[in-house]
This record gives sequence, structure tokens and C-alpha cells, in this order.
Amino acid sequence: MPELTARRKTDRQAMALQVIDLADEYRFAAWYKPEQPGTRRATVDLEFPRGLKLTVKFDASPGGTDPDTYVLNWHGVEEGTRLDPCWFGSVNPYHGHKATDVARGFEALQDLLRQRFASVRDDYAFITSGGSDALDS
Repeated sequence: MPELTARRKTDRQAMALQVIDLADEYRFAAWYKPEQPGTRRATVDLEFPRGLKLTVKFDASPGGTDPDTYVLNWHGVEEGTRLDPCWFGSVNPYHGHKATDVARGFEALQDLLRQRFASVRDDYAFITSGGSDALDS
């Protein structure tokens, strides 16, 4: 069976639904936004504890980046909380409320999401202000 790719409409939907299934497995809220007519993009919006949010885009729009490279922009943590740079690819060093990860290919995306989802579920992904916070040093 060929690898799933965001280049194919049926694959975009299948991948989005697999991300929702993965979120359900970790008990996170997820919403599928199907493609609108004339677009080549489906998305999954996710919400996590402590206000953390993420949108996963399956985008094959012309002129964009490689459709099978997924740039994940984690954002929205509540005040008094930062994302732990030990658990995310690149955390904003000033306020710690945003992080960026990159995955190349759907299998890599799934692996990365499993790692991040586990760290969020188990509360390792966060640093609370007032604790030993490496970002304040």
C-alpha cells in the first residue's frame, strides 16, 4: 500500500481522521475541518490541558511548501505556564508560550504527535512559574 500523502484528497481526509483518533486515544479534544470547495487543505484543531492549542494542516495548495512537511505551531498556554524546551522542538525563549516542531512525512508526524501528546498528558510538557524554570535563568 502506498504511503499516505497530502497530495491526494482522500489521503488528506484519512490522515486528518487518524490524527483525531490519536487525540481521542490520549483524551484530547479534536475537530476535523474538511476541505472547502476550491481548496486543497483539510485541518484538525486540537485543544489540550493548560490552554495549549495546535492546528495540524494537510495542505496541498499550489505555491505552498512541500505538502508532506508538517510545521506544527503549538500556542496558547495559560499565564504562569511555559512549554518545556525539553519536550518541544523550538520554544519561544522570551515567554515560553509558543513552540514549533517540524515533521517530514505522515509517519514522522504520527510519531512526533505521540511523543508530544504523551508529554502533555503526563504534564511533562509544561513548566509552571515559580518552579525551577530554566527559561528564567
